[in-house]
Parts: sequence; C-alpha cells; structure tokens
Amino acid sequence: MTYPRTFASGGIYLIFGCFSLLVCRQIAATFADAAPEWISPTILGLGFFSLTLLRPGAGLLGYCALVPTISGLEKTSIYTFSAPANFALCAVFLAWILRRSRSIPRLCESVGHYILPLALLSTIAFTSLVLNLQQSRQLFSSSIWIICEFGFEDPRFALMASFLLIGGIAFGLMLSLEFGSGLTLVQYMPAIFRLWFVELVAFAVIQLSAQLPPPSPAFAVNSPFQDIHSFGSFAVMLFAYFMCSAIAATRCAERIIAGATAILSFGLCIASYSRITWIVTAIICISTAIFRARPLYVIAAVAGTVAVLLPIAAFPEPSVVLRNSYSHRLWTAVNIRALYQGESLRRNYFSRALVMMRTHPIAGTGVGSFRRVSNNFAAATAQGADEHEFAHNIFLQIGAELGIPALALFVVLLWQAKPYLEATLRGAAAAGFLAYLATQLTANSLLIFPPQPILFWLLIAALASSIPAAASPI
Repeated sequence: MTYPRTFASGGIYLIFGCFSLLVCRQIAATFADAAPEWISPTILGLGFFSLTLLRPGAGLLGYCALVPTISGLEKTSIYTFSAPANFALCAVFLAWILRRSRSIPRLCESVGHYILPLALLSTIAFTSLVLNLQQSRQLFSSSIWIICEFGFEDPRFALMASFLLIGGIAFGLMLSLEFGSGLTLVQYMPAIFRLWFVELVAFAVIQLSAQLPPPSPAFAVNSPFQDIHSFGSFAVMLFAYFMCSAIAATRCAERIIAGATAILSFGLCIASYSRITWIVTAIICISTAIFRARPLYVIAAVAGTVAVLLPIAAFPEPSVVLRNSYSHRLWTAVNIRALYQGESLRRNYFSRALVMMRTHPIAGTGVGSFRRVSNNFAAATAQGADEHEFAHNIFLQIGAELGIPALALFVVLLWQAKPYLEATLRGAAAAGFLAYLATQLTANSLLIFPPQPILFWLLIAALASSIPAAASPI
C-alpha cells in the first residue's frame, strides 16, 4: 500500500533525525580517536563532504564504490583512526542533507510504499540504544558519546550496531530519494560492482605479497575487510552477479568479460577461507549447471563430484589433510561429521539466540547486546558456554537484540527482492543480493563491520525502490 506524502516524508525525517544524533557522536569520536593527528580524518571528511555538496548523486555513488578502499586503508594502517568508513558516511550524510532536505517531501514518492518498515525498524533500534545507555546509567555521559575506547561492560557494541543499522537505512533512503527509481540506480551497479572487484583483487594481492596485514593462515585473504567472512560475503556476491550477467549477456564480448570476471571472483571465493562462502559458491555453480548445461553434462559433472567427495565425506580425516590448515578447512566443509562437530560453537550461539528471543520476544535484549549478555542464556554444559561472541546469524541476532517484531520488519524488507530473480540486469543484482544474504546465515557482519551495510542497503535500494506501489507487500 502507499502512504500520503506527509506520512512518507515524516518517516524519512524521523530516520534522518535519529541518524543525525549518531552522526554527531561518530564525528566527535573519530577526532577524539585520531588525536593529536587530525589531518587524515579531516581530508577524508572534507573530500566526501565537498563532492556530495557539489554533486549529491556522485557523492553517494562514489562512497558506495570506494567503501572497500576506505576500509582497506585502515587495514594497511594508512588511516590510524578507527572506522574511517563510518566517518566518511557522516560527511556524505551531512552534505546530502544540506542539499536535499527541502526536497524530501517532493522526492519521497519513490520510497512511500516501504517507508513504514524502515521507520519502525530505525525507531526500534534507536529506542533500544537509549534504553541500553539508560540502563547502564551512561546516557548522559560525555565519555560514552565522544570517546571510542570503552571498557568491555560499556555499550560500545550498542553504539556501533545502532549506527550501522540506522546509518545503512538512511544511506539506502538517500540513494532512493536521489535517483528516484531503482531502475535508474541499477544502471550504475555494473560499474560499481566492477570497481569493487578491482578493489578486492588489489587488496588481496597486497595482503598476500606485502603481508599487510599478514594473512592467517597463510593463504586466507580478508583484506580490505575485517575478517574472512566479510571478504567471502563480498566475493560470493560478486561471483553470483557476474555469473548471472554472463548468462544474460546478449553480446559475445560482454559475455566473455562477465565470464572472465566471474571466474576470477570464483578464485576470490576460494581464497576467502570461509566455509559458508565455499558452500554458497558450490550451490551457485551447481544451480547454473542444472539450468544452463545439457542434461548429459550435468549428470557427468554430478557423478564426478560425488565420486570425489564421497570418500572425503564418509571417512575419517586422512593424514594428507593434516599437512596444512587450508586443506583441513576444506575437508571440514565437505565432511558431514567434521562439519557438524566443527559447528558446535555456532549451534551454541544459535540456541542462545533462540532462548533470548523466547525470553524477550517484544523488545529483545538491546541493540548490540548479544556479545555482552548472550552467555547468560547459554546452557552450563554447552561448549563455549562462557565465551562472549556474536550470534553468527543475522536473523537470529536481530531477533535476539531487537525482538521478534523487528525481525519481522527486516524479513518484510528482504521480501522486496522477490520479484527480481529473473536473469536480467536486475536479476543479476538480486542473485548477488541473495548470495550475500545466504552467507549471513552463519555470519552477522551486517551489524558489526562498517563496509557491510553499504553493500546490503545499496542492493535493497536498487531492488525495493523499483517495485511499483501496487506490488509492494506492505
């Protein structure tokens, strides 16, 4: 259903208002963290602020395209302050608001059909943050809102998770409002995805050759991101996108370029050292073979794969696998018994999340609180019962921290991508989106690491804002 323009613009102003408070805190925290060296954050912020102020669309797309590089510069210690991607987002947001705030009532028609779940989800997250800080009696503490370095018991993760969630929603809204229709935004996505591919390859080469930072183990690539799962999520998204683009291409040259990029993206997936990335990559390859190849070739490929993997999956770990950690990791991804035993910690985190959702179904335990309080909901005899960790599942983490209503709103937003699974340009974006989302079943970087929400909300903006109002499930 659609909503009146006043209602839609009110929801947008509500989201932007909540995020503005977090932006002020993030800017103060960045300069406090960078002190006494303020040159690098100033240059970064002024660069994106100026570009967005002069050309709002270019500023938004430029931030989208360069966010892996911004994160990678932090990994290589060029940026000495924390979360430069968040700081750059603050600069883009402030400049865009200065240019477009008066135009929001006129532009809001493109997002009017899905503004309600976005506004409600942002309100829930911000209210949860306020209650979290109030409960810890630090709501009005200047050190909490300015200084980055907190003790473990302080609500550091609450501030970060709320910034990433509300900031991602605000960024997706800015994209939708700026370009008016997801169809317009989708036209820029091939260039953005190709640049992301170049950035991932460049930082992977730097990490492997210059050891910046040293990969651990030897061939596990995670730069320009914080961990192997974040890198794998990006890599498998690119692989799915370029694979579908190659299938949908009508010109031979386009198919060759997209196919070559898909093959190289496949290599990035293998180098990620992430088992969920490997599994999703295998599913993409098998699905493509089933729907595109001749039946005889499919049967032969499946039979050959089964012949190779069946001994690996059925028998104990051979001595040759023990020679290096990479082969051991690969073996645990295809051996059913080893995979089940190796994932006992994740099953423990999943059970904690379900107990938290059952105990606090309406409001959850508080945004960003899973790592801090989840061990209170673990069985005493469970493996890792005393460990403080994340849920390793984006759905369970949102449900545990923000409650079942917030989880339902999140699922509604994901439903928006459903009409765009055909193998067209938009279908390629949807395939990449679903591949990324599949990796979040055993990870939850969407609420932890700064670059991840930009990818997610870019795809949401492109897919969801393209849906006609009559087709919206809301």
